[in-house]
Amino acid sequence: MLHQADSILEDLEDFLLSDLVFWPRPEPRSGGGSRYDLSLGLALLARDSLRAYEQASSEVDARRLRSAAEAITDVMERWAAATSRKARAELPQRLNLWQGYLEEARDTPSSAKEYPLQVRNRVIAERLAPLADPAVSTGQGQRLRLLDQSLNGMFLSGPFVWEEALSPAYPQAAFWFLYGGIRLTPD
Repeated sequence: MLHQADSILEDLEDFLLSDLVFWPRPEPRSGGGSRYDLSLGLALLARDSLRAYEQASSEVDARRLRSAAEAITDVMERWAAATSRKARAELPQRLNLWQGYLEEARDTPSSAKEYPLQVRNRVIAERLAPLADPAVSTGQGQRLRLLDQSLNGMFLSGPFVWEEALSPAYPQAAFWFLYGGIRLTPD
């Protein structure tokens, strides 16, 4: 996790100041992990992960994890206007991806098995919304509520869908959609 945080921090400021919504990342060196494109949403998820792992770590590791999470926050706060601009640009894209998945899940029940991966877009939208300006957040928030209504028609409550160590970062009251999945068959 620290390797990923270091990688994010290496590019975060340049990314925030760029016009790109998704910052292309190079292929990893051998043993360096998987390739991903940096986005504000993925930086927010990484920060969430650092904070969750901090709670279950030794004191020394917890300090390192906390420091990395704070460093991500510091860069975003230092470039608050750029962070807000990125949130405004990424939020509708994440909602489009989430809507596309929900439509596919409604039409193709076998796609329910993809829920743990696809719900990431819903989580990212939840994290981006407060960073976008209020006008954007209001409009996208209405869209998100409609998508949540669509999800409710297919949702089956259950256990946390991601690695259990991450659950402290996502309380069930706010992130109810991470505690269950899509029914394999309609009602």
